[in-house]
Amino acid sequence: MTPPHTLPRCTRHQDQETGLSCTRCGKPYCYQCLSDAPVGKQCVDCVAEGKRTQRRGTNLVGNEDEQIRPIVTPVLIVLNVALFVLTAVQAGGVNDLRESWVYDNGSMWQVAVAGDQWWRLLTSEFLHVAPWHLAVNMFSLWMLGQELEPMFGRIRFAVLYLLSGIGASVAIFLFSDSAVGASGAIFGLLGAVVIVFIRRRQSLQPLAMVFGLNVVFGLFIGNVSWVGHGGGLVTGALIAAGLIYVPVATRKLWQTINVVAITLALAGLAIFQYYELPRFECSPPGERTTCVLAERN
Repeated sequence: MTPPHTLPRCTRHQDQETGLSCTRCGKPYCYQCLSDAPVGKQCVDCVAEGKRTQRRGTNLVGNEDEQIRPIVTPVLIVLNVALFVLTAVQAGGVNDLRESWVYDNGSMWQVAVAGDQWWRLLTSEFLHVAPWHLAVNMFSLWMLGQELEPMFGRIRFAVLYLLSGIGASVAIFLFSDSAVGASGAIFGLLGAVVIVFIRRRQSLQPLAMVFGLNVVFGLFIGNVSWVGHGGGLVTGALIAAGLIYVPVATRKLWQTINVVAITLALAGLAIFQYYELPRFECSPPGERTTCVLAERN
């Protein structure tokens, strides 16, 4: 007697018979376990494997996902605001933040850097002189960060921001005296936008308006470090160019080489200026900063 014909059982639901199978792996699956695919239907495991192994498109800097939610940008804003509040509390108000030891020990001052207080090249980009100074810079950071962080990716964006700020501080160390604020780093982001616009062959007219507003604002309020702005702008443009204009096949390698080269160049310029300036001895960190000339060994 011929045994009755039976259908195979679903791989995931052994209590269900099925006449269907995955077009990729060939295993039997019930209708609930299969999903539409470009050809036929596939099981959930094959769909997941396909998504994992599928080569995703990248943008002009090699970022695969421009839909990420900005995280670095709000973190930087919170850090800037928190440090401003701390300096205001220490100074007993916002009229003269130099009374704050955080501000006093963290602001960019050429003499203090020549006195071995190198951290000022970084810390100065997180300090501000007044509420309006903080508000303008944080608004600019928010607007630029919303566009650039998803485009560059979080790590590249953070590197771009921090190195642009350091580039601004190095320019001040070379050609000026003192300054504070995130505007050097923000001008670095503007420099990156310029490179992106050039690469995409877009009109630079909107950028000209942004630069024009910053120039007018700077002339109106006065006491703006154009040297720092210029240093940040050039540094940001160089970093963006080093991330964009690289061979696609070896993109990550050349991006790393370019960022390291720019970092070493900034360090070299700072060290050169350090040995060109007179040597100073400054008070220890945490105390009121005083610097006096000292004989070099």
